[in-house]
Amino acid sequence: MSFFYIKASLVFHWGHSSRKYVSSKTRESYLVPPPTTLIGALSYGYARVRGLPEESGGVSTAELVRENILSVNTKVLSPIFHHADLTRVWWFRERERLAKTDAVAVGKTYVGAKRGRDPNLEVVYVFRKDLKLEKRYLVEAAYSIVRVGGSRGLVSVVEVDYGETSELNVRTVRTGFSTWSDLVDLGVTGLPLLRELVVDYRQAMVGDYTSAPLREHVYMYRTDVLKPVEVALRAGAGALPLAVGGEVVVVEP
Repeated sequence: MSFFYIKASLVFHWGHSSRKYVSSKTRESYLVPPPTTLIGALSYGYARVRGLPEESGGVSTAELVRENILSVNTKVLSPIFHHADLTRVWWFRERERLAKTDAVAVGKTYVGAKRGRDPNLEVVYVFRKDLKLEKRYLVEAAYSIVRVGGSRGLVSVVEVDYGETSELNVRTVRTGFSTWSDLVDLGVTGLPLLRELVVDYRQAMVGDYTSAPLREHVYMYRTDVLKPVEVALRAGAGALPLAVGGEVVVVEP
């Protein structure tokens, strides 16, 4: 079984702000951009390439891309750090005709610098077998990614790889890419890997996140020494290990 995939290698200019959907007024940011944010980054490029508005008829153009995606897997390549800036916000209560103000902590994630044009993050998009979008436009969209998360999270695309995946006829693999925690058995490694609850993008439309199901995503990134690792894991019954351009990702078919 093969699927079309795109792998984009990104360099962050400073970092990103990807707000957690379940959060207090501190507006915390995910350490790693969640799959929904990365789908949005690709969708922005797709809209620019095709000359589409970001939204039409109340439906985001990102929904066109999301419904064609089977899996989003991420490899962290640099140290990442939480930070929060205290910011004053204003709003107006029309009924009382009164301006209000408050202070909120806006979360950000700073990405450690790397030499030259070495990427900080690699993202693999695996598309569904019944892909309804033209592949060449999706590849152009990957080259057209300019930001991740908030509008100030500028990135540069340093490399794009694409092609067809190949299925691996083994259950135990080594990978540096993220996956859903419930798809794999990490054994008794004891490594403190980064785990975050994110929106299950296969179960929720873009922007409809108020009641969207959350699911744990595990990243092959050690939180104790702040470095990426390659981990041996066993794919569960509902998982499919795939080879993508010399790398391995575990997806949910």
